[in-house]
Amino acid sequence: MIQISIKGKIPSLNPDISNAMKQIALYQKKSVQRNFVEGGRPARWVPIKSGESNPLFSSGRLFSSIMETFEETWAEVSAGGNGITYARLHQYGGVLHPKITERSKSFFWKMFYHTGDTMWKALALKNVGSTLTVNIPARPYMVFQPEDITTIKKILLNSIVRITTDNDENISTLQ
Repeated sequence: MIQISIKGKIPSLNPDISNAMKQIALYQKKSVQRNFVEGGRPARWVPIKSGESNPLFSSGRLFSSIMETFEETWAEVSAGGNGITYARLHQYGGVLHPKITERSKSFFWKMFYHTGDTMWKALALKNVGSTLTVNIPARPYMVFQPEDITTIKKILLNSIVRITTDNDENISTLQ
């Protein structure tokens, strides 16, 4: 809930908030992108076993799918369009049950020879057609921080309310 206490002159209201919606949409997008860059905020995401420092940044496809949209009375940010089916899985986590194929066995052998990690050898020795269980931890990237909410409120308030002083000088922003 937003409350504004006013002493003196009543502010004039701006009925057109489309510019504020544009600013909010862009701000939301930057906030989500910052979650990627920092590897999770406020807490860091669970690392992946391959040792990559930022689990959701390897190909850049999910990061590139972040987009903002807005109209006159709303703003939103979304991710996972363009056929990126794993966006929801990374946001909320989940369990996959892939079947071993000849192609995956070949990949596992390649990884074993490249890394020496016996986990890859154990996977490569599994029978074609057998099923794996892969737990993907949640790595929430569509998250706004408390400071984001404060900034969004300020953008909206600055757009709606134009406060005038005793001399009718406009104060352009609320602090």
